[in-house]
Amino acid sequence: MIYIKMVLEVQGADKTNLFRVIWMDAQRKSMYIIDIYDPKAKPFECDVEDYQSLIKSKSAKVIEDPTLDYFELTEKSEQVWRERIAILERLGQEIEAPEIFHFEKIWKTLVKLERSLDCSANYMKKILRLYWQNGLNYKALVPKFGRKKIHNNCEQSLRLPKDLKKQELNWKEVIISSFDKYYKKNSKATLQSAYLEMLELCFSKKIEVDGISKLQLEDSYPSYWQFEYHTRHLRYTKDTLSKRWGSKNFELKGREILSVSQEKVYGPGSLFQIDATIADVFIVASINREDIIGRPVLYFVTDSFSRLITGVYCGLEGPSWNGQMMALVNSASDKVAFCQRYGVNIVEEEWPCAHIPQAIRGDRGELISAMAEEMVRLQGINIENTPPFRADLKGVVERKFGIIQGSIKPIVPGYIDSDYRVRGGKDYRLEAALTLEEFTKIIILEILNHNAKLIKGYRKPKDLLKDKVPAQPIKLWSWGIRNRSGMLRKVTEKEMKLTLMPRYEALVTAQGVKYRGMFYTSRKAVEEEWFSRARVRGSWKIKIRVDERNTNNIYYWDDKTNNIEPFELVPFDKERFSDLSFDEVAALITYENYRNNQIENDFLESKINKTASVREIVTKAKENTDRSHTETSNKKRTEGISNNRSKEKEKMRKQESFKFVENELDIQKSQNKTESSDSYNDAESKQDILDILDNLEKKSGW
Repeated sequence: MIYIKMVLEVQGADKTNLFRVIWMDAQRKSMYIIDIYDPKAKPFECDVEDYQSLIKSKSAKVIEDPTLDYFELTEKSEQVWRERIAILERLGQEIEAPEIFHFEKIWKTLVKLERSLDCSANYMKKILRLYWQNGLNYKALVPKFGRKKIHNNCEQSLRLPKDLKKQELNWKEVIISSFDKYYKKNSKATLQSAYLEMLELCFSKKIEVDGISKLQLEDSYPSYWQFEYHTRHLRYTKDTLSKRWGSKNFELKGREILSVSQEKVYGPGSLFQIDATIADVFIVASINREDIIGRPVLYFVTDSFSRLITGVYCGLEGPSWNGQMMALVNSASDKVAFCQRYGVNIVEEEWPCAHIPQAIRGDRGELISAMAEEMVRLQGINIENTPPFRADLKGVVERKFGIIQGSIKPIVPGYIDSDYRVRGGKDYRLEAALTLEEFTKIIILEILNHNAKLIKGYRKPKDLLKDKVPAQPIKLWSWGIRNRSGMLRKVTEKEMKLTLMPRYEALVTAQGVKYRGMFYTSRKAVEEEWFSRARVRGSWKIKIRVDERNTNNIYYWDDKTNNIEPFELVPFDKERFSDLSFDEVAALITYENYRNNQIENDFLESKINKTASVREIVTKAKENTDRSHTETSNKKRTEGISNNRSKEKEKMRKQESFKFVENELDIQKSQNKTESSDSYNDAESKQDILDILDNLEKKSGW
């Protein structure tokens, strides 16, 4: 509801304006408002409904009157004030509303009143404007000159000693400017160093003593006390701390805290907060306890309203989507069955949460990935990401890490302390004794204790105080379920897993469904003849769900029928890649491709070298052939091919014939034959032998 004298803050396109309601008709349909800060403002008419709509849409809001102030009047200012009141009352008698709000229409009337009121028409306009802008009361007409402001005794007085006042007024600007340059903008500077830098640059001059340049202070300069005095009220302002610490650090450590975590949440499930940390304890392998496997990763999911830890994951998956997926699945899973897997027997009332929330808040990590968009699409879970370095915006879950780990620190072996990795410090790795399963069991027990523990500093809303609910997470959760449970929803563990599993594209081919170099098959695909159709008509793509930690199966989720079809590796790929993670397979394939590339490079080098050798042989052969050419005609050379072949064949037979024993007689005969054949010049007898051999070849069909 809008009333007269009310101040409205209206968000404009360029700036925010403050308007005061100065008149409203009897039907409350029309009203006049004026800008309270514009020195030349004029009242204007508007509809009440328009501004009520702006308030509902939060484009405008009602604020406290910013012009309220209290003053003591001097004798002179009180006289002027009473004169203004008299003028205002006379104007009210002569001109009625809403006519008085139109300066153009009443201008002639104001001019006629100049003599009787002994003031100008413009001065009358000023009085009316002051009255409307500053609260529609007589205090609005108090003149600014000659008035004394009533100071709050708690405020710091900045009055200076009289003997220093005149001198310090000249130095004040230099001191403030030096403070801005040398202290505010330099996070490493101290007030003392800023003071010295000011003296060096503003209150000293260069002189030469024995040819050496030195700085000498002027005769008069501000003392450190004066520098500190003038900057006292500036050192801890938001502007100074933001520039010295950085805006992100100031928002984390220096901003005002005017709200609480549960202020904007309606009940359980309105907002879950999720975060991960590396646990401060070393653990050992379950296969061989002598093997230290480092520090586990710890994920917590916490309800903002009740502070109940709704999900947990202890594992070796680094802060990643896989780890967060496990924590979110646990948050939606039955905790009785979960605890039984680790040998902890509970009833549902001890840890009753197995739900999905309306919204999840995390840092700019896993929740900013494409996988998180599936939660929004399939389950309607809103995602909130905090800005970088703003852990305070999810302080509920951040604090849980310190509380849970701090409680087990004195009794858990391998827990690291502040001297970890300090020279001469203890090596806590050698104390590791817990396996991952044992550590998870301890965390479960600590979570159960925490959920029943009284929360110190929990600020309860009115209805919680009325029902006398203790500030225990399990009690707050149970109360919220009974009274404010509209935000919680349940899904099956299977559905939650499929929602969180990453979604990718796979290619249907004649060899199977191809994904990351592996081929998969299923009963559905075989019965519906997917692979034969792919061979005849061509391949097509399908959407699949994948658990990155195991290649044995991929899952096809049919959005139309909502059925899930598991695909398994084809026999050949099962033999090669069974029970491996996709990262391991990718590494194997990458290494195989690398080896193939190396082999290909080696083959190309070998081929190039062999080709070069062939070219060398051919070149030498051509040179030798060219040197052996005589004046024999080409015709004669081609006619003698048969004879030449026979000669060459005879020579090769002698060289290629098998010889198992060589005696001296054979060696001598061979030498004699070679010598006689080399010196043999009887062309006719030699030709007879060749002719006989040629005839034998023709008859035998060689």
